[in-house]
Amino acid sequence: MPSLITIFRDIPDPRSGNAQRHALLDMLTVASVCGAESCVDFAEFAEDREPLLREFPSVENGFPSDDTFSRVFRLLDPATFGRAFEAFLTDLGADGPGVLAIDGKTLRRSFGRAAGRSALHVFTAFGADARLSFGQRALTAGENEITAAGALLARLALGGALVTGDAIHAQVETA
Repeated sequence: MPSLITIFRDIPDPRSGNAQRHALLDMLTVASVCGAESCVDFAEFAEDREPLLREFPSVENGFPSDDTFSRVFRLLDPATFGRAFEAFLTDLGADGPGVLAIDGKTLRRSFGRAAGRSALHVFTAFGADARLSFGQRALTAGENEITAAGALLARLALGGALVTGDAIHAQVETA
């Protein structure tokens, strides 16, 4: 199985000159494995995991800032990056479908009393063997975890996979 690094190595670096202070491969790898959603999160992840990431051979210039991550992702060709990441995900499942765990969670302190907002509820499909989230969505108003499960699972290719969930998902429709 090719690694994420092997697949990302083929993405052309859109930067030139001194704008290449941080290796594109390192930045793409950090952004892909940290499970974050923003460039600020990418930079914080790199800072928090500094001892681990110092094992990368090309971090002599330190770690990129959130602004650097943002500039690089604005310059990258989305189609090229998408194809590379899709190749990684496709290859990830080549050894077998494995176990997909589904679960819903209410995010602590995500409500806003002053704004009249209720807490944020998210539903996630997690590949246990790959240790990777394959899908996540926020529940909309009037939706519950059972309907969110159906909507999320419908978007995934589950052939041969073992899907596990809480007792609430012991529903004919979910099965």
